[in-house]
Amino acid sequence: MADRLNEEASNKLLKLVEEPGNKTVFLFIIDKNNSLADLGILIGERGGRGRGYGCEAWYALMDYLFTKETIRKITAGALEHNKKMIDIFEKCQMILEASRPNHYEINGSPVTVVYYSTYRGNWN
Repeated sequence: MADRLNEEASNKLLKLVEEPGNKTVFLFIIDKNNSLADLGILIGERGGRGRGYGCEAWYALMDYLFTKETIRKITAGALEHNKKMIDIFEKCQMILEASRPNHYEINGSPVTVVYYSTYRGNWN
């Protein structure tokens, strides 16, 4: 993982897990000028969902960014109804920072986006 983080490009795509029934992919964007990272995750196969892989991988990536890199703040967002992703944010010490009411439309209905964050100083 360290080799990928030290590349010159700010946008990173990191595949963490690939095994039968479970493909977990992370996308993260690093803003080196402001020491920020914005994280995203995709668990591509239903067989890999609900087993704790996402939370474990999310925590590991956050820990790496805070302890091995110069990141001071990590951010992430999700649709308001994505309770499993919000649970991951909260289990990983992220707090609700903002929301955009009715930001997207899904099947003709407005959906709110929520944004979570945490700082290196809050990480333990």
